Amino acid sequence: MKIHFGAAVDGDKKDYQKIYEVIEKLGHSVVTDHYLTRKIEDINNETPSEAELYAKRSMRWIKNADVVLFETTKADVSVGYELAVAVNLHKPVVVMYHNEKGRAPNSIKGVESEKLQITGYDDETLAEILDISLENAHDSSDVRFNFFISPAIGNYLDWIAKNKKIPRSVYLRTLIQNDMEANEEYR
Repeated sequence: MKIHFGAAVDGDKKDYQKIYEVIEKLGHSVVTDHYLTRKIEDINNETPSEAELYAKRSMRWIKNADVVLFETTKADVSVGYELAVAVNLHKPVVVMYHNEKGRAPNSIKGVESEKLQITGYDDETLAEILDISLENAHDSSDVRFNFFISPAIGNYLDWIAKNKKIPRSVYLRTLIQNDMEANEEYR
C-alpha cells in the first residue's frame, strides 16, 4: 500500500523514523518523508508561493495514498488540517500517539467513522500496532464501482450536485446506505 505519513515537524524524529522503518519492513511504501527532514526554520523561511506549493503537494499526497497515517503525540495544526481533509475524502486514516509521551487528540475522540482508527503505541508494541492498524485500514478501503447511467439520471445527479451541494457519489452512496439500513431481509 502507498501510505502518506504526516506528523508535527518539530516532534520526535526518532519515533517517526521507527514508524517509517516498520512501514517499509511490512512491505508498504511511504510516499512522503518530509516529516523526517523538514524543520520549523524551513517553514518559517518559505515564501508564500513555496507555502502554497507545499499545501497543494500535501493534498495530492493524501489523494494518491491508499492509507493516511498521522503520528499525533505532538499537537500540530497542519496535521489536524490534513487529518480532516483525509477523513472528508473518505480515506482510511490511522492516528497514532505514543502512550508514554502523549494522548489521543481531543478533537477527534468523538468522531465516528469506520475509516478512522485512533491507537496508542509504545516502543515494544509499535510494530504489532502498525501491522494490525494498516491491515484494518486496508480492509476499510473503498471499492471502486463504475456503471453506465442514462442521460436523464446523469442530468439529475448533476442537478443534485449543483443545487444541493452534494457530490454525486456521496448522494448515491447515501441512498444505498439508507436502503441497507431499511432492508430487514438484508440485516
